[in-house]
Amino acid sequence: MDLTKLLSDVTIIRLLIPIVSGIFLFSVFKPGIITLFTATKSERLLMNKELRKTLYLGKYFFLAYLFPFSFFQSFKEVLLPSPFLSVIHFLVVLIPIGVTLLWFNSRKANKWKTSSSIWIRLLLIFGSGYYCIFLGLIYSAFLDATIELRTVNAIIILCITTFLYWLLLKPAIKFFTDVDSIEIKVKIRLSNGQVIRDAYLLYPTYGNQILLGDKSDPDLCFHKISLPLSKIEFIEFFITRYHWGTPYTIKSSSITISKSK
Repeated sequence: MDLTKLLSDVTIIRLLIPIVSGIFLFSVFKPGIITLFTATKSERLLMNKELRKTLYLGKYFFLAYLFPFSFFQSFKEVLLPSPFLSVIHFLVVLIPIGVTLLWFNSRKANKWKTSSSIWIRLLLIFGSGYYCIFLGLIYSAFLDATIELRTVNAIIILCITTFLYWLLLKPAIKFFTDVDSIEIKVKIRLSNGQVIRDAYLLYPTYGNQILLGDKSDPDLCFHKISLPLSKIEFIEFFITRYHWGTPYTIKSSSITISKSK
């Protein structure tokens, strides 16, 4: 038995116990933390931009960095000698998948027609998942090597690798985001009796106001409206779910609003 490895494992466990305990206690005694990370898209629309970015970065850090690095550490002795992490594997398998995802994401209306076959959809899903797993393990190998070497050159290479890793992950993230997406429009009644329909609630902004637009993406909007919260009586959310570009709704009872007698 390797005593050094055993002591190292014990040290890691001793470090993890207070960290996990602290996270658990913080989530219990600080109301809203669990709600924050489990919020639906309609709930996130009411968050300010800083909070939304923090939530996104937290989830991204866990899925793109912490989870693959933990997986790599668990199977490090098996993964490093295997051909799975070889350059040839990257050139032969990963580049075609990445190019396919870029081509698929660049198409607009017709891209869902090209994926109408169940076999094409399965290939896209499993290929994208395999692509993400491979990139995550490759990056974890660079990160692990940098931690062991701790040299300036290793840190510079890691910085470049981090940027490339983020860049290469974008096509897969966009694919998984578009496969199952949600469109949320709002109907807003103002205190003066005016009603705003078919608008997208973008996010709260300065001076206790909310920003509305004609597109769900703020960068693509041609028309935006800023409304003070004090002038809004209520907001209705109308949710349309898309699966492979096709809208569908689940039949359920609607909310009924009536005057009290």
